[in-house]
Amino acid sequence: MGGRLEEDFAQPSPPAQLPGLFTREFMQDPYPTYSWLRSIQPVAHVVLPRGVPVKLVTSHEAAREALADPRLSKNPRFLSPSIPRQAVGLPDEFRLGLGHHMVNADPPDHRRLRRVAGAAFTPRRTELLRSRVEAISAQLLDPLVDQGHADFMAAFAHPLPTLVLCELLGVPLNLQAEFREITDPHLAGHRARGRVGRSGRRMRRFVRELIDATRRAPGENLLADLVLATDDGELNESELISTVFLLLIAGHGTSINLLGNGLHALLTHSEQLQHLRGTPALLGPAIEELLRFDSPVDITTWRFAAESFELAGSLIRAGDPVLVSLGAANRDPAAFHEPNRLELSRAGSKHVAFGFGIHYCLGAPLARLQGEIVFAAVLDRLPDLRLDADAGTLRWRSGLLRRGLEHLPIAFRHPGSGQCPVR
Repeated sequence: MGGRLEEDFAQPSPPAQLPGLFTREFMQDPYPTYSWLRSIQPVAHVVLPRGVPVKLVTSHEAAREALADPRLSKNPRFLSPSIPRQAVGLPDEFRLGLGHHMVNADPPDHRRLRRVAGAAFTPRRTELLRSRVEAISAQLLDPLVDQGHADFMAAFAHPLPTLVLCELLGVPLNLQAEFREITDPHLAGHRARGRVGRSGRRMRRFVRELIDATRRAPGENLLADLVLATDDGELNESELISTVFLLLIAGHGTSINLLGNGLHALLTHSEQLQHLRGTPALLGPAIEELLRFDSPVDITTWRFAAESFELAGSLIRAGDPVLVSLGAANRDPAAFHEPNRLELSRAGSKHVAFGFGIHYCLGAPLARLQGEIVFAAVLDRLPDLRLDADAGTLRWRSGLLRRGLEHLPIAFRHPGSGQCPVR
């Protein structure tokens, strides 16, 4: 069952042609429903499929206000006692010792945790990874160019960010397949909900073994830096484990969806694809527009009102859980001219695809770098690239937070052939 608007707000039901919130049909194209909801109430009281009442923010202005407002805490102790804590999915992380990371923290703990992890994600240090990302990209593309077709998600979008993150954290080659197996349920959405608890326990063991191995033989990587910070007293052991868990899960999920959503947008807007092919200098602005157009993270993580206040004309009561739709905010016509049109040369984008405020995505520079390298390489090495399926048949993952494709079939002209293969 999908989410719904709370009846006590006396708001009209969506038109019959619009799907209910967070149904499978909604996930295929959430933007018409978001547009309708924004026009009714930019901060609406809705009920999630699991029965949790939340305030859902859909306008760009209200999203930026909410994401920067210290009255919206990440601490679940502020959650209304009328809403079971397990309903918002937080206890499992904390019970498994995986929830003590910066995303779940308020200042001053947030500043401390972010400072320790953030040293590896500065633009300068990210740029030092450029050659490795280029090498991994070439390694993944090499076997594809002679095939003429592929599932871009399986062959490229999933492996590349995973390999980059494993290198950044120092995950040895013999453990990378296990890492992929453990993290898949966390990225797979509602259909994998029953496996997330089991994989969480496996993830904790996996992280613990990585930390122990790093202590025995520290290398030059982010995990070694985090272990050193813990041994120096900047983090406690639970925060170390939780931070590594956060980086492993969140650190590559955003990049996976940026690559998949971005290529999908290009393949379904052929004139923009050709414009990008003919204007290589457009790549930087193009990445920002692809992030805006189909944001890799749709809904932010939970926030809880520490006190009552008004946001965009709606009352937020103390204890209310609040979610912000970054995808909806990035399609707000009050902030973007013709927001449902993909325009790679769009100037001065102020999208919130990476969030806003103190919880702005730490890995944004690395995600941008991967997008820049991958789209340049794909357009250069896969001529006559096209979508190898009816766009309407593609399936989007059903998770509440992230927006990404399950599969993205592509076809292209391989060397020695004069045309794209017919399948």
